[in-house]
Amino acid sequence: MKKVCQVMFSTNRVDYLNRTLSSIESNLSYEGLDVHKVFIDDYPMGRDDTEIIDIASRYGFTEILLHYKNLGITSTWDEFFSLIKDRDYDYIFHHEDDVELTQKIKLLDMIELLDDNKNLYQVQLKRNNWYPHESNKKYEVNESDIKYRNFFYEKQTTYFWMLFSVYPKWISNIDYKKESGWCPSESVITWVLNKQQNMSGAILKAQDGGILVNHFGETSKGKRVNENEPGWESFKGFKADKLYYSRNGQEIEGQE
Repeated sequence: MKKVCQVMFSTNRVDYLNRTLSSIESNLSYEGLDVHKVFIDDYPMGRDDTEIIDIASRYGFTEILLHYKNLGITSTWDEFFSLIKDRDYDYIFHHEDDVELTQKIKLLDMIELLDDNKNLYQVQLKRNNWYPHESNKKYEVNESDIKYRNFFYEKQTTYFWMLFSVYPKWISNIDYKKESGWCPSESVITWVLNKQQNMSGAILKAQDGGILVNHFGETSKGKRVNENEPGWESFKGFKADKLYYSRNGQEIEGQE
């Protein structure tokens, strides 16, 4: 039986958190897998620790880490990889706290796609169009897409995604700071894997080419990257105690 580490990165958005975990409980099957759940919350400001622990525990997370300083996504990813470095998981199931499944799916299907295709380093679920530049993108099956069971998938090498994805545990063992000089992030992991491996990721779609997950988090908060890491110029003006629109990064007006 495959051993899987499920990890959620959270930023104390309780309404989002409950919606995400309820969706996973209703629509995701863990059948045939041995799953250990790790929960990491990186937003201490205004957090009710008892409430967050209760929510995570209610949905089966047995290892709960609460940051008492907002470290940012990249440092959190580095912490998580260090935490599991010597553990004998086969796969990592990684998701954020603002995404919901749009149909029932088996986690084992995502894992067996990787098992059957050793040239793939990740399976992402197709999400809804989110950013302004995506407004005209169509949900469809392309000629180059590959049939897999009740799905299709397209190969890509442009982004290693954590929104809702599965990847082999060996990816966590790479020393990203040594290879790139930076903590792991979606862009850094992509760069290192593309440099080291002749592999690609897979974006798994519904039978009609449609989405399998709905990203609904309209607002975001908290630190993203460390100074001088990729993306720093875009996020250096963000204040950790402010809310922002996640589609365009604009600060939400009227905050105290």
